[in-house]
Amino acid sequence: MLGRLCIRLFAARQEEFSTLFKLYSASDRLEYIEQHHPHILQRVSLTQLSSFLGVARETLSRIRKRRTVS
Repeated sequence: MLGRLCIRLFAARQEEFSTLFKLYSASDRLEYIEQHHPHILQRVSLTQLSSFLGVARETLSRIRKRRTVS
């Protein structure tokens, strides 16, 4: 019973991230992570975050800079 629940939760989270990567830009994905999973940002390096978002570290830095300027 518990195993099935874990599998369902994992599948739901997998679907959430799959949709996120298919439909949204890197900037939108970063915003989503900031809003829904802020604990992740406190635990990973910028290199790991950029890899997760599918962009170069320099691109992540540019995205973050643009968001603070505007």
